[in-house]
Amino acid sequence: MQNLIASFRIIGIAGQIGSGKTSLALELCKRLNAKKISFGDFVRSEAIRRNIIPTRFALQELGETLIAELGPYDFVQRVLDSTDIHPIMVLDGVRHIEIWQAIRSLAPR
Repeated sequence: MQNLIASFRIIGIAGQIGSGKTSLALELCKRLNAKKISFGDFVRSEAIRRNIIPTRFALQELGETLIAELGPYDFVQRVLDSTDIHPIMVLDGVRHIEIWQAIRSLAPR
């Protein structure tokens, strides 16, 4: 997957909870004909798989746990592996500098 991702554009949307990341991501997808990929959706699906009630606090905690367990690079890789490749992808919910660095290492363009 890494070789495929390197030939596509990835736009990361960062910000605090409730800052409008998803709204911006949806608008960018509409204007750029891009695919939205959500870190929050990935963590939410992992919470369901682990039988964790997906409250905001539980999701934040699980996200931190996943990053600690997998490391930023593998966490990002798993999120990207969970979706189909698209020429332009908008990643919603970048909340750590280490995650941004992992995205850049996967898609240097």
